Amino acid sequence: MSTPNLLSRTGGIWFTIFMLGATLALPGQGIRDFRWLGDPVDGETFLGLGASRTSLANPAAPNPELHDVSAFTLYFDLKKLNLQRGKASFYYSNALLGDLVLLLQETFQNPNSILRSVNSSLSSGLFGWFNLGWNLTRPGPVQPFLGFNLNDYFLGSTYLDSLNGRVSLEPQGYHFAGGPLVGLRAALGKVGLLELRSTYALSYVRAVSLSYAERDDNYPKSHFFHAQIDFFTAIGVFVAVEHHRLVNRGDLPNATRRWDATLGYRLTF
Repeated sequence: MSTPNLLSRTGGIWFTIFMLGATLALPGQGIRDFRWLGDPVDGETFLGLGASRTSLANPAAPNPELHDVSAFTLYFDLKKLNLQRGKASFYYSNALLGDLVLLLQETFQNPNSILRSVNSSLSSGLFGWFNLGWNLTRPGPVQPFLGFNLNDYFLGSTYLDSLNGRVSLEPQGYHFAGGPLVGLRAALGKVGLLELRSTYALSYVRAVSLSYAERDDNYPKSHFFHAQIDFFTAIGVFVAVEHHRLVNRGDLPNATRRWDATLGYRLTF
């Protein structure tokens, strides 16, 4: 996919996110009206714990059905909400910790899967995904915010080749990336708070390459797209749907993507 087409599609997704939040917001209700167990959320830090249904796919891979994986994983995040105009909210999550559960499931079902198997992976790295967004308006029925992300990613795919057996090609490795964030909050009365966030991250360094991969340091650095919808209820329960996608800027077959559907509970401290 060319860069102009990619930017056009990404812009379209961001526009859709804004329109969805604005449509769902309840007239006459303000974000400040939302309460967590009766308490205001402005300035509070929340720990989210839950279970996710995670799906991984790589439709560009040879034999793509071998790359489809779905399993239950663990989820956790941190968020600090600041609702005043010009203030920043902080978001953090680490998919790698929860993905260890997926690895254990696969190993239990097939002990040989701990070895180099035919699959595709896209997860956070050791440090995780950091988002920071500054509010552009006062907390009315909707509140847009802009900011940046600093993320790390583990990325890799192993294919079954008829001539060479198992091969691992670019793009792969442990990447550090960063880029813009755009988001929107929408008040759903006192019932809940809807948050929509999207990020685009450009890899600026590959810290580690997979030891068994066919490494090419001249291969274009990867980009990463992310979108998330999070519904936070007044009783602390939250539901989230999250999408991560590799933006492969080279010509080798890798279009790894993941979906996470999460049900959990948020505590404050």
